[in-house]
Amino acid sequence: MATLLAAGYTAKGLYELIAVENFGLFLDKGWEDRLPNFVSVPLSLWTGQGIHEGDYFLKRMEALLAAKEVRTFRDLIHPGVRH
Repeated sequence: MATLLAAGYTAKGLYELIAVENFGLFLDKGWEDRLPNFVSVPLSLWTGQGIHEGDYFLKRMEALLAAKEVRTFRDLIHPGVRH
C-alpha cells in the first residue's frame, strides 16, 4: 500500500482497486503444493518460497506501478524532496 501511495495512487483509488480484486489469484501454487498439506506447507516454508509463490502479486504490482510510470525506487522520489 505504501508503495502504491508513493506512486501516486489515492486512498480512494486504492479502495476501488481492492473492492474488485480477486484475492484468490494471490494463492498461486508451486510444484510442492501438489503434495499433501502436511508435506507441502513445511516444504514450501523450508525451501524459502513461502506458502504461496507470489508470482501473481509481483505481476500485479508491476502493472499498477507501470500505470503510474514507476519502474524503480528512484521514480518514487517526489519533486519537492531533496536528495
